[in-house]
Amino acid sequence: MSSWSNEKRLQAALNTLSTFTLRSVPFLNRELEYSFSHDWSKDPFSLGAYSYISVGGTDIVKRLSRPFEQTIYFTGEACVSGSHRGTVEGAFSSGRRVAKQLLL
Repeated sequence: MSSWSNEKRLQAALNTLSTFTLRSVPFLNRELEYSFSHDWSKDPFSLGAYSYISVGGTDIVKRLSRPFEQTIYFTGEACVSGSHRGTVEGAFSSGRRVAKQLLL
């Protein structure tokens, strides 16, 4: 997708959103106010990464996976370790983890 134009990426996103929401692409286009696409692979500051652990930051994943005072729960791709870190699957799995914590 890095070689795609912003318009092609937007159309692919709208096609996917149309499938999930059962709304037509023309309807979604009419409702769309603004879109933005960032190409992380060409970003000189991230060098292709949008999620990373800083030096000495390996404990943060463990800390984020525990609720704060049984009130604040963190979820997302930054809250998992291993090969799912920084991925959609990681975000989903951390969401499932928090849901289970809340249901206990």
